[in-house]
Amino acid sequence: MNARASTKKLSFKFTLLILASLALAVMTFAINWHNVGPFWSYVNVAKMILAGIVAYIAIFWRTPAAQQYKLFKSVVTLAVPMFAIFAVVTLLINPDLAEVLVRESHAFENVEAWFLFIGATFLLIAAVRLLRGGRKLEAIGAAVMFLVIFAIAGEEISWGMWLFNEHTITFFHQFNSQDENNLHNMDTFLSEDLYYFGSFFLLVMVPFFKDSIARLLSKFKLESLISLLPSTWIMLPWTVMAGFLASYSYMQTTILLGFFGSVFVLVHTLASRSSKGRAWMAAGFLVLLLVVGGVFTFSWQSVYIDHIRGGSPKEYMEVLTSFGLCIYAVDVYVRLFVQGIGDKESLIKRVLAKA
Repeated sequence: MNARASTKKLSFKFTLLILASLALAVMTFAINWHNVGPFWSYVNVAKMILAGIVAYIAIFWRTPAAQQYKLFKSVVTLAVPMFAIFAVVTLLINPDLAEVLVRESHAFENVEAWFLFIGATFLLIAAVRLLRGGRKLEAIGAAVMFLVIFAIAGEEISWGMWLFNEHTITFFHQFNSQDENNLHNMDTFLSEDLYYFGSFFLLVMVPFFKDSIARLLSKFKLESLISLLPSTWIMLPWTVMAGFLASYSYMQTTILLGFFGSVFVLVHTLASRSSKGRAWMAAGFLVLLLVVGGVFTFSWQSVYIDHIRGGSPKEYMEVLTSFGLCIYAVDVYVRLFVQGIGDKESLIKRVLAKA
């Protein structure tokens, strides 16, 4: 009876969370689509903070941590395909809107920066708490990940150049292809290879080989770092991000590896003796990956927005990438510090049992 009531309560709260998420989207984007650039305005920030507080109180207030975590995973897993479907439909039906969203310093780029800074903040707090708790190795690992994500966020907004109306430094004026204060536009292809493949490796391949990586860490007496590995549930949703870059596979080997690596992970999950739910999920993400790849490769609208701003379809991929890094950071923090959530001990036991 208690379990049944708990399940009903969880389903009800999941429905509330979806409604709150829709309200958050409406409040955040309740501005003219052709003027979506000023995303950093105090009004929009206030809207997001208010909607976040209302959503938290309505859904998570006095809910057990385990249920909160389950809701968190469900919503994130649902959010990724919803974004992919939104991207495909928008591109096919309203390419003008698709072009507006990917403009320089507009909606997508600003959303990416928000995700990255939020993720970096969680990792910074985690590093400080771990250091205070005497867990030095984990603190160093969290600090390294914080620096990586913070650097990506800083690069995304050109280290505040447009936010504070700063002029381009002489060095970047000479060597930066977009005349901005950042390093990634000095060698765009190299920076994209590092960012895209690194994100794919962290969000898809590391969860896929998590047990093997954990065993390797155990052999070198580094078990404590297992807590910083991404959760396995993150793997399936983020296979979809490779579809947005399918049209660039012939240009960049890392993108080609990411696309076929994602297909491999999904097919392997289907072929393995996983649960029915997981198998259906893998099948759904595989279909979605191929649909997104096909639309963004062969749709004339994709060529249209790419012609207006070179590489614009990559912005869709970068939204998912930044969102994934943010979710990774939040997930690590929750598993480290929320009682009853962490899977570190059970994972270590499973790893040692296989060794």
